[in-house]
Amino acid sequence: MIDDILKKFQSENVNELITALIEAKKEFLPVIKDGNGRFKYASVDSIKDSVDKALFNHCLSFDCYEDIDEKDRRILISVLTHGKSGQWRRSLCEIIPDTGNGRTGNQAHGSGKTYARRYAMRDMLNISDSDDDPDNNQEKKSSSKNTIS
Repeated sequence: MIDDILKKFQSENVNELITALIEAKKEFLPVIKDGNGRFKYASVDSIKDSVDKALFNHCLSFDCYEDIDEKDRRILISVLTHGKSGQWRRSLCEIIPDTGNGRTGNQAHGSGKTYARRYAMRDMLNISDSDDDPDNNQEKKSSSKNTIS
């Protein structure tokens, strides 16, 4: 059962991909919390600025694209690929329109897609973010309030 599930989400082997990711993570720059809303957060651009060069240095590529699943839901498909070996991992996430602040239609969809991309990047690359703590309990414990590791 688990093997069947894994076949949908990663190549048969991921050893070279994981090794390259471990090496790339050593070169990730601190992620700056540059977004302002109810809470300070790291934007997609900030996360990309932190990781893009290191991923490139280790022949890794992180890409996202949108599709529609069998239940007519819009989904974000995120793929981490190791260029040298062709090994890959992917994740799927439903894009939920963000209708806050009166957003409708494409604007609500775009905002939801941005949320999905941000969380997919953080999850796929194992970048933690204390901003998932809406009560800011983590921030009280942290000495650096504007970066994530």
